Amino acid sequence: MPDGHKIEGFYKRSRKFLGRTMKHALLKPELTDLILYANSFCNASCRFCDVGSSREGIRRAIKGAPLYLELELLEKVLDDGLVNGKRLCVIFLMTEPLLAPGLPRMLEACKKRGHWTKVTTNGFLLGKRIGEIAEHLDSIQVSIDGLEETHDSIRGRGFFSAAVDGIRATRKAAPDMEIQVNCTVTPDNHRSLCEFLRFIDGLGVEIDLLKFQLMDFVSEGMAGRHNSEYPWLTQTVSSIHDNCGFTPEDLADLHREIAAVRAFSPRFVKRVAFKPPIASIEGLRRYFDPNGEPMEGARRCYAPWTQLAINTAGDVFWHMRCFNAYALGNARRSTLEEIFHGEKAEHFRRELKAAGFAFPACTRCCSLMPMD
Repeated sequence: MPDGHKIEGFYKRSRKFLGRTMKHALLKPELTDLILYANSFCNASCRFCDVGSSREGIRRAIKGAPLYLELELLEKVLDDGLVNGKRLCVIFLMTEPLLAPGLPRMLEACKKRGHWTKVTTNGFLLGKRIGEIAEHLDSIQVSIDGLEETHDSIRGRGFFSAAVDGIRATRKAAPDMEIQVNCTVTPDNHRSLCEFLRFIDGLGVEIDLLKFQLMDFVSEGMAGRHNSEYPWLTQTVSSIHDNCGFTPEDLADLHREIAAVRAFSPRFVKRVAFKPPIASIEGLRRYFDPNGEPMEGARRCYAPWTQLAINTAGDVFWHMRCFNAYALGNARRSTLEEIFHGEKAEHFRRELKAAGFAFPACTRCCSLMPMD
C-alpha cells in the first residue's frame, strides 16, 4: 500500500481531478445517484449514529414517516421522467434496509429498469435474507466496527457474528457481487485497525473493499456558525457533536495504526482505503478538532448537482443528513423533474456555490471527503 506522502499527494490530485470532471454538473445538474429509505427504523442503537441517540440529525428525516417504503411510490419514482431511461446508482441506505419485507421486490423493480443497485446494512439479517436479494443486487456494504467485543459494544450483542456469517453467505450466494466492509474509526477501535484488517483478510472470503472511515460530525460550534449565517437552512449537531473523544495520545496511536494498515499486504481483501486519507498526526488533530475548520483537499461538495434522497413518506432531500429540515419537495405530489430543477433546489445550489461549495456545517461530512 502507498506511504503517507503518496497518500497526501493523491488526496490533493484527486480533488483537483474531481473539480475538473464535475464542471459539467455545475453548469447543468444531472441526477446520477438515487438514495432510498427502505424503512424508517433500525434494529441497532449505534453510539455514534443519530438514529440511536437523542440528537436530531438524520432522525429528522424519519420522524413520523411510514415504517416502510411502498412499492407503488418506488415505481412512481423509477418511472419519473428524470429517472426513466437512465442507468442510475440506486442505493438503499436508510435506516436498516434488510428490515423491510418488500426489499426484494424493490430491488427487482430497480434492476428491471437497468439500474445499478446497492444496499448498506449492519449485517444482522444478511445471512437470512441474502438469498432473497442477491439476484437483483450489484453491491453490498456491511458495517463492522472492529472485532467482536468492540463491535457488539457499539451496535449490540450478536451483531458481529451475524455480520461475519452474512458476508460468508453473501460470497457463497453471489460469487461475483461486490462486497464492501465499512469500519467507522472511533475511540473504541482506533488501536486495533490492523488487527481487524488481519481478521477480515483471514476469513478467506474475497472482499472488494475494506474502508476505514473517520466519524462524520457536526459540532456545537459548527452548527452555531452555520445557523447564524444561514438561518433559512438550519442544521443540528450530530450525536457525537464535540465529544470525539480522541486525546493526543489516542491520535498518536491512531496514526501508528493507519501506518500499520497501509503496510499490510492482504491476500483476500482487494482494496483497503481510508476516508479521508489523512497521513499525519497533525491532519488527524485538525480533522477531529470540534471547530471543524475546512480540511485541505476536502472543501467542496457537488452532491446537490448529482443526487437525491427519498424517505418513506416521499420527502426528498439531498442526502441522509444533508440539511434534511430543508425538504426539496415530495415525490408523491410532484415529479422528480420538478423537484430536482425546482426553485428550492436551485436556491440551495446558488447559495452553496456562493459559499465555496461547502457551508460551515458541511466540513466533516463524508460527501466532501475523498477516499484513497
